[in-house]
Amino acid sequence: MTIRGLGLTVLGMALAVVGGLSGNAHAQSWAGGEAHEKALTALYEEAVAAGETQVVTYGAYTISYKPLWDIFSKRFPKIAVVGNPISAAQLLAKIQAEITSGQRVVDVMTSGITDQLVASAQGHTEKYQPPNAKDALAPEYIDPNGHFLLTFAGLVGIVHNLDKMPANDLPRTLRDLLDPKYKGMVIDDPLSGALTTLSWTELLHAGKIDGAWMKAIRPNLTVVPTTAPYFANITTGSIAMMPFQTFNRYVRLKESGARVGFVDTPGLATPVLSGMSVVKGAPHPKAARLLMAWFITPEAQNALGPLGASYPVARGATVPKDWPSYKDITAAVPITPITEYAKARTALEQALRANFK
Repeated sequence: MTIRGLGLTVLGMALAVVGGLSGNAHAQSWAGGEAHEKALTALYEEAVAAGETQVVTYGAYTISYKPLWDIFSKRFPKIAVVGNPISAAQLLAKIQAEITSGQRVVDVMTSGITDQLVASAQGHTEKYQPPNAKDALAPEYIDPNGHFLLTFAGLVGIVHNLDKMPANDLPRTLRDLLDPKYKGMVIDDPLSGALTTLSWTELLHAGKIDGAWMKAIRPNLTVVPTTAPYFANITTGSIAMMPFQTFNRYVRLKESGARVGFVDTPGLATPVLSGMSVVKGAPHPKAARLLMAWFITPEAQNALGPLGASYPVARGATVPKDWPSYKDITAAVPITPITEYAKARTALEQALRANFK
């Protein structure tokens, strides 16, 4: 089991990114090659010619990704990125409301694979594949129907207070979580589409959990609509640990000075993928396509870890050296293929309704 502690400040991480990118400049262009530089420059010129001065993106990470948007606007100075941090059902409902009212705002959806599949099935996203997609991403990160790309990943594990939950007392396996001594663990509703849903979908599909496990863990859990208000309790120690939480959240708490740790044991920790799509009828469609293409460039993907506290998925992209190994995590819990995800999500819902009462 690995328990993480990061001491980097935002400034320190920013300097690391700048140093890393400049040191790699001779080996790798910002866009991944001259042809891609030209293609993205052409997209930018088209957006500017169309009078598009901003691109609006909805999604949970769109505010915390502001350092990334700043890099984008430095590269493309006539276009600003505006984020709105809504997600899951609220995000989908807002997009539907904008379509119904005709008062369009959103251009790009930056959200989890479930949201992407739902929006695509509803006909709310356009078919678009950036010119650099096939070179930047492995095939499993590209929607076979052409509506979205999987562009970044999160790591779901256990966030804990270092003083209230020392290393020797931490769970080491998913079965350990069934121990009555962990009674009172706070999680979001596994049927809500939030983090627990996403991680349990992957765990069930990988054969790591089943209906019996869901039934056994239920008495240990306090299920809430959202866990966001409870991170203050982790910081103070009134809650010792919270399972099924993101490494991103841990990093942000650590940056704020909280005495927290993170359990990233392969088989217990879970990869969760998110992506981007262009909303059909977007007010700034050309800028939207540019943002989506830029997000999978080396410039963006190499900054995702240090500045966005997320894992890049593009070929050759790197993260801080002391981060958990994404390769080891996905070897233990393989990513559910896009073509199988809807079926896997349905299987989870059926198992929950039968066992999680």
